[in-house]
Amino acid sequence: MTWRLTILTYVVFVSIQSHGFNIETEKSKVITESAQWFGHTVLQHSSGIIVSAPLEKNRNLFKCSYTSGSCSPINIDGITPLEDSGMGLSMTINPTTKELLACAPHLVHSCGKNMYLNGVCYKFDDSFRTPPSQNITPGYQGKAAQVRARVIFMKLGTTFH
Repeated sequence: MTWRLTILTYVVFVSIQSHGFNIETEKSKVITESAQWFGHTVLQHSSGIIVSAPLEKNRNLFKCSYTSGSCSPINIDGITPLEDSGMGLSMTINPTTKELLACAPHLVHSCGKNMYLNGVCYKFDDSFRTPPSQNITPGYQGKAAQVRARVIFMKLGTTFH
């Protein structure tokens, strides 16, 4: 008899606790766009949201209005199109300055016959403008110079003039 009372008490206790948590399902908003992988990363920015579509060829970042449900691409001035770079795979917003940092981790730089996967990040101001100098490219130090090296082997005890 006591185990039935214990189970009944447990069921009542669990059901009371589950009524305290509520997810709003009636006023949900679905925003759709034809861009590839639209919605991979979503960030709240002021009264709207920033949405990435990393597989889209040229327009990878969108500013969407939550109230109207419409989206417009963020025009990235001064930046060459980053095809197949994954622009927007990683994004964050500075909560105090409202600056957006959007990264394209698949950007490849070539140096001679070698390809280096360095990636690039762009820092946007609160109105989504970025000067071309505001890119952050970790590990990339400009075009690599092709250096030809001459190797000289010397016997021990010889001098080089």
